Amino acid sequence: MGDIELNDSQRAAMDEYGGSSGPSGPSGSSSLLKRDQRQSNLCFMVSLQVVTFLILVPILILTVLTFAELETPEPLRTYVLGGADPMAQRPSAPPMPMLSMEPPPSAEECGVGQFWDEPLLKCEPCPNGCLACRHNGYLLECMPCAEGYFYEYNGRGRVPGICKKCSTGCQRPLLKTAECSADRDIECSPPGLGLPEPYQNLNFDDLKKRAKSNQTMGHQHIGSVTVAMWDGNEAINTYMTEWVAPKLKSMYGITLNIKGLVGTPVAVKQIEEELSAGKWPGEIDMLWVNGANYKQLMERGALFGPWANKMPAAKYFDWESPSIAIDMGYPNAGFEMPFNSAQSVFIVNEGKVPAANVPKTIPDLVDWIKANPGRFIYADATEDFTGAMVLKHFFYHYAGPWEDFTGEFNEGLYNERAPKVWKALNELEEFLLDMPNPLGTENDFYPKHQNHIDEEFQRGLIYFTASYNPNHAAQKVEAGEWPQTAKAYLLDTGTIANTNFWAIPINAPNKAAAMLTADLIASPEAIYERFKPEVWGALPAFDPTRVEEQWMDLFEKQESHSNAPHIDELAAKRLTELDNALQERMIADWAIFVRDA
Repeated sequence: MGDIELNDSQRAAMDEYGGSSGPSGPSGSSSLLKRDQRQSNLCFMVSLQVVTFLILVPILILTVLTFAELETPEPLRTYVLGGADPMAQRPSAPPMPMLSMEPPPSAEECGVGQFWDEPLLKCEPCPNGCLACRHNGYLLECMPCAEGYFYEYNGRGRVPGICKKCSTGCQRPLLKTAECSADRDIECSPPGLGLPEPYQNLNFDDLKKRAKSNQTMGHQHIGSVTVAMWDGNEAINTYMTEWVAPKLKSMYGITLNIKGLVGTPVAVKQIEEELSAGKWPGEIDMLWVNGANYKQLMERGALFGPWANKMPAAKYFDWESPSIAIDMGYPNAGFEMPFNSAQSVFIVNEGKVPAANVPKTIPDLVDWIKANPGRFIYADATEDFTGAMVLKHFFYHYAGPWEDFTGEFNEGLYNERAPKVWKALNELEEFLLDMPNPLGTENDFYPKHQNHIDEEFQRGLIYFTASYNPNHAAQKVEAGEWPQTAKAYLLDTGTIANTNFWAIPINAPNKAAAMLTADLIASPEAIYERFKPEVWGALPAFDPTRVEEQWMDLFEKQESHSNAPHIDELAAKRLTELDNALQERMIADWAIFVRDA
């Protein structure tokens, strides 16, 4: 075969795929082989792209149709996948309806317990218990609550106001005191104090609320308490106005008003006159009382109670001890809150009477008075409790032994021994100070009130005085009123002691405030404050075994004043009071057989 003639374009193609050699010879064969391989590769790449396109396009179409929640036409599935539809081998999700073109419901169409959700444009259920609710900013707030639920506002929480299910009961020992209402759950409170009507269901918290805004028989007595008390001791007055008053105000919002008295009988008389006139409420909320005055009010039915043994501070006292259970022969029965223990002392000016010559018994005192006429005097026993105390010490000695008179009043024994007392006192009368009586009565030997005797002691006219307060001399010395030589002392045979109390008149305008005031004064904190010699030096009436240890540590660290007896000596020389009926008879007979004889 002759050579094939190539034109220029063919020759150029040959150059591109293998060089310029002709088909014959080694060089030509190699070029043809390479060209065939390249053509084969090119065809394979084109076929692969076509197949990939044919696979991916149907898959993409199916995906789009699925997300559009449209049913894929059967012909398309058969066309794309070929043969039977493999999707038919598994259950398919039910077809979703196409979005409706109808307008959505309005907010007015939402029913009870639903609200209109603006972002979703539909009604949604309110939280459990809500009859209706609304968006408050970005928060959901309940409106009225269903029965059995109450609305609780919580402005700082995630939800400003929700309905909560009412509680069904209270945990012990709390008691249900109010039912569930629209805006609050049931109220649970400690058990009531067991007070008389109308306070029988009140607990201490209720009492505080009542005291701040008290309604009594149509009269308003808002947050105040009127206390009737003897005001003859400046230290006691200061304690009440500068310690008790601020405490009452800060703790309970109660304002303290002091009604000063020259003696408790004045308050007793006022209360009896108010009751006789039908004055209800009266003017006195509570009064400082004991002995005959207490008995007189109790027999008149003029006191409120029992309340004292039901107050929180009652736990500090032994209500079965004779000094508290019996007030000079008359049962306490919870009508009196213990105030202080009082123990009588005699006071001498050792600058006038050397310590070695101070009389320590009643006979020694009588001898001293007769040897020093005009240097001793005691108050009218019918008008002043300190004067009555001096009289009782004479009775204990001359009608003694005094222990024979313990228990109920024995009139036969009294009639047998009392004349000895009147005889001794009548013999003493001419040696007493004959001082002008401030009231201008005939009985110039017996001033109406102990204050007048203290004034004469301060002036140095008399050398002895007396008090139911063991720290009376120490307070007067510290105040600069009496000389440093004024000292209180006890008789070797002992001195009479008793307990004084707070009581509440039956017609008191604010009994709740009175109970809170008495409870505060009976607390260890208040007792310790007045126990301090520089404050008052009052003796506690509590049972030391019932007081918290930290308080007893403070009491034990408190030292006695050098012008007052030590507390241990007071305890060792304590004599009890006799029956109230005996005391009343004794005082009345003193007026007949001594003062007016």
